[in-house]
Amino acid sequence: MSVLAGARGAIVAVSIFLALGMTGQQPPEQKPPDKKPVKRVRVNLAGFELAPQPPAQSSTQLGGGTRTLAGGDPAPLAPSTGRSYTGAPVLVWRHASQAQKFDVRILDEKGTVVHRASVTGRHYHYPADAPQLAPGATYRWTVQPQASMLGGTSPQATIVRLPADEIAAVSEQLAHPTAGINDAEWRAQVFTDRRLWYDAVAAWTALIEKFPARADLREKRGQVYDQLPVTQELADEDFAAAERLRAGGR
Repeated sequence: MSVLAGARGAIVAVSIFLALGMTGQQPPEQKPPDKKPVKRVRVNLAGFELAPQPPAQSSTQLGGGTRTLAGGDPAPLAPSTGRSYTGAPVLVWRHASQAQKFDVRILDEKGTVVHRASVTGRHYHYPADAPQLAPGATYRWTVQPQASMLGGTSPQATIVRLPADEIAAVSEQLAHPTAGINDAEWRAQVFTDRRLWYDAVAAWTALIEKFPARADLREKRGQVYDQLPVTQELADEDFAAAERLRAGGR
């Protein structure tokens, strides 16, 4: 009986030992509460997009069958239909694969290719010495990797060049900047106010390249990017960069 009683006592002691958490094991670490995302005040600049954007394409047609590719098809970083003051716009796109070389095509309203270029990188500045996009005309542009296995042709993005009278009105406004604003910032703001996507993005980008430490410029471009679903990531990057710059970072 004494042996049995001793065994029972040992079991009770062990139970108390475990209950008191004295096994030598550390309690599991508690995760800190997730930080709530900072709410951003969104600036309504509606009007850059003239038509709904088509659904994103995730596959391409090859050999009579549809197959999904690594990286998928490129996506124009622009409105599905947007306006341009300049006849030599800057075209920008994204692509998830490692493709570096792309074919860019610009088509007129009849579907005829009026300009084609081989491009390294993910943006293309339409050359100033090439025939300019005609005032009042509508064009479509597409991009695709030169290596077909890296993706197919992007959805088409439409550029509506301003008619001659509106080009003249914008030119007149650009020639008379508000006092205290330099010409480059005045141009960027005019293009933004008039909802000229290609010109506004190009103008703010040029200013950022010239003054990389200015948070306000990143915020201004971010507000433009914030208007389209396809450029939301770019907007987030610009706003984050503006916060870092204001905090004294880079």
